[in-house]
Amino acid sequence: MGTPQESLRMAWEVPYGSLYLRLDALSAFFLLPIFFHIRACRTLWD
Repeated sequence: MGTPQESLRMAWEVPYGSLYLRLDALSAFFLLPIFFHIRACRTLWD
């Protein structure tokens, strides 16, 4: 939607290819609450 996307391409020692991750603003908007929730849970139980 007009915003730049962050991408990461790495060599990966598995059959059939490489690892390629891409993150745009909308995906980040939905992933951030998940990461914060995971971090909060780890803080409570560690």
